[in-house]
Amino acid sequence: MANKAIQKVPARYIGHHRIGLIAGQGPFYNTDGTIRAKLTIERGDELLMPAEEILGYTVLEDPHSNNNPLHLDVGRVVLPEDVNKSLEELAAIGYRFNMGRQDFMPLIVDEQQSSSSAQQEQQSQQETMQDLVTLPPLTINASQEEMPVPVEVPAQAESEQD
Repeated sequence: MANKAIQKVPARYIGHHRIGLIAGQGPFYNTDGTIRAKLTIERGDELLMPAEEILGYTVLEDPHSNNNPLHLDVGRVVLPEDVNKSLEELAAIGYRFNMGRQDFMPLIVDEQQSSSSAQQEQQSQQETMQDLVTLPPLTINASQEEMPVPVEVPAQAESEQD
């Protein structure tokens, strides 16, 4: 997955302490698409962050450790054949739901206040978020067998982070 582009989402920092960004990991962008001038983030600052950091991600591990873990996607997703299983059943077959950062809140940018380039970027991000439910089938390289498309977990299903 090293070649995969990192999906970014707009987020607001809601933490209580100033935090710093590492210069070598940039550039960092504001939610309007401009490059961020400072490397510190203060409460209320809005910027584009990696989707996995903000929304979390799902991993499907082999409970018997015979296969490598399968990174399903951003957010809380399950394979279609597992959609009606309880959280206990999902945990038993290897699902791990990793939460996003609690010091950031995902944003939906108001298109009327955005420039046209920021509007295009937001539309692209919204389309990407919709694609989370309708991804093409995942493929396991070892056997070339197609796997079912991940689907969203109902919001009432909560899991504790490891």
